[in-house]
Amino acid sequence: MKFDSVRDAARQYLDLGFRVVPLYGCSAEGCACGSPECKPRDWGKHEPPDTDGLWKDGTEFAPEDFGEHDNIALAMGPWGGSDDWLVALDVDGYQSASRWFAGLPDTLQQSTPRGVHQVFAVPAFSPLGNWVDVFLDKPHGDPSLDLRYARGRIVTAPSRGFAGAYEWREMREPAPLPDHVIDQILARRLERGLPVLARWERGSKRP
Repeated sequence: MKFDSVRDAARQYLDLGFRVVPLYGCSAEGCACGSPECKPRDWGKHEPPDTDGLWKDGTEFAPEDFGEHDNIALAMGPWGGSDDWLVALDVDGYQSASRWFAGLPDTLQQSTPRGVHQVFAVPAFSPLGNWVDVFLDKPHGDPSLDLRYARGRIVTAPSRGFAGAYEWREMREPAPLPDHVIDQILARRLERGLPVLARWERGSKRP
């Protein structure tokens, strides 16, 4: 995909059924939030206070909600392209989640400044969770995997972070995440002492 501007990107994503989220932009000088406490790894990844978290409460952002220098994110979970939900395997330090999961099909994916996002479809209300460092690799300095799911989001093209740009590597319909990978993720949650419910549940909160 090619974009003329972040507003054009928002328009194209909305046409594909994605939920879009405005983020602070990022330049060589740092994050547009202006906070001296904002660490480089967080530059261009967080939401302005006047819009922070509103998408979780049902706010639907339009292209006009994005400034010329903003970044943009896509919400995971429900989307307009399918009855399924979206989940992203967010890999840092490696080019594929195949390091942890065998038999992954080709799917929607983008290069990030530090790795790759691989976006898959799963049955609605699958209890995968939205969590970081799935295999506890970060303390060892190894490539690591985060799971971005319902009430989670991924930064996406044409955004920029402190280490570079986000670019779509393969724009296609998200492939179904294989059952054996879902089983492996749920088993890992049990190993980590995290809850595994019969279905995704956050009370009255929207996914």
